[in-house]
This record gives sequence, C-alpha cells and structure tokens, in this order.
Amino acid sequence: MTERDSIEVRVAVDTLPGHDPLDLYTGLCEALGSREVFLMEDLSGEGPRPRQSATVGVGRIAEIRGFATHVEIDGVPAVVPALVAAAEAAGLGAETSPDTEPATGVRRLRMTHSDQLWELAARAQRIFALSTELPASGYAFGFLTSLAYESAWHMDELPPRTKETTGPDVILTLFRDMVRYGQNGVRLLAAESPAFPVRPPGLDIAVEAWAAAQRPEEDPGSSLPAAPAPREIRDSVSRPDFLGQAARCLEHIAVGDIYQIQIGHRIDVATALAPVRVVVRSPFSK
Repeated sequence: MTERDSIEVRVAVDTLPGHDPLDLYTGLCEALGSREVFLMEDLSGEGPRPRQSATVGVGRIAEIRGFATHVEIDGVPAVVPALVAAAEAAGLGAETSPDTEPATGVRRLRMTHSDQLWELAARAQRIFALSTELPASGYAFGFLTSLAYESAWHMDELPPRTKETTGPDVILTLFRDMVRYGQNGVRLLAAESPAFPVRPPGLDIAVEAWAAAQRPEEDPGSSLPAAPAPREIRDSVSRPDFLGQAARCLEHIAVGDIYQIQIGHRIDVATALAPVRVVVRSPFSK
C-alpha cells in the first residue's frame, strides 16, 4: 500500500441514554483490557462547569510512538502499511521491514530531524477518506494525542538532551469508536471500514453503554470510603533547595531580569489505590 492509497472510513452517529462515563470506561476495561480503551474528561474542581465534556474511546486501530531519534508504528495489518508509507514519504528511513520486524509486529523508522514527527502526523491524517453526517468543523475520527514534556524537542530548536527518556515523547493512537458526552447529550461515533477487523465480542459499546445506564445510582447520602495510607511519598526537591531556588528567583525579579517565574516541583505518591477509584460523580449520569 502506498501513501496515495486512501482508507475509506464511514462514521455513523447514534444517541445513547445518559450514563456515567466512568461506568462505561471501567466496564470496557474489564472486558477488553485498558490498552483498548481511554477516558478523557474535563471534570475538575468545584462549582458550575457549563462546558463539561467527556469522551470514552475504544478499539485501538493503530499507534505511532515518537522518540528522540525514531518512531514506532503498530496496529491492525491493513492500516500499518499505509502509516509506514506516510512515514517514508515524510523522510523517515525504515529500520525494520515486514521480513525482519520483531514478533510484536512493530515497525521502527529513523528520524533525521525531530520535526519529521509532525510531517508524519499530517500525512497520517490524510490517509483516511472520511464519510460522515457530522459537520466538518466538529470531530468525527482521528488520533488521540499524548504529549510528554520531551515533545518540546520536536517543536523548537533546543540544546541537546541531557537525560535518557524511558518512554515516547509523543503518542498518536487511533481508536475506532468513541462515545462523546456534552451539553447535547451522549452520542456514539462508530467507525466502519473494510480495513478494520470485525469487532470482537464485548466491543459493542452501544450495548455496554445501555448496560451502564441501567446500573442503580449510588445513594448520594452515603459516605466515601477512606483512602488507604500511601506506601511512600517522594518530593523531587528538598525544602532547603527549593527555598534557595525561590531566593535566586527573587533576586532576578529585583534587578528586572524577569517579572514572574514558576518553580514548581513534583511529588510522587505510591499507593494501592487505583486511579479509577478516585472519582467524581458525573453529570452525564443524570
């Protein structure tokens, strides 16, 4: 398959009953595994939030992982060759071929310049010929993008890196179907294509959403269970070092070098509490 060969995708839209996105997410994770599902919410803080929204995506079709000097591509067999062709058209050189790739099926390609990652992303989007009733100004189908701090090296000319990174700088993941939650209710965006495999049992997210909607509401008067004590708490900087940094920043402000600066630090908490157990009741369940 060449980059010029497009993959036809039809996105159908359906309305679902109101339910909590977290219920759907946890149910799909149990059925399919967490790698096949994602939950994205803007529900944070207290008070009125007129633009509340959330998305549950399911059915991983393909993924592009960008590192400092190379990218990795994997996914369903009919999509990977098109993404590899897009990478090669963007100037990336193949490090593995279908005959030499590892047992995981991951294709690895070299980058000669860090901004080639964005050229690949732009070409990857153009692979898919989309048909849908949704307006062109809205979202219908595309890559979920995750950016690490190191993604800055792909956006600007920066000094060489001084530390090894343990994971990708950028991850672009293509999910097949999404449930969107917003002011206009809950909608299912289901993508169909000859290039996509038959949905396995348990991947019918419309049925999963209906089942989630039938779950009884929790008693609003019930108290939340106590969280377990953390196993360990680590701060990335000591108090004396942090105070020293603050003092130096104040000196720079005093002489006019800068007028404000943020010197936050990271606190790592090791706990037995799973992230999905820390929840806020969603308005979409009403």
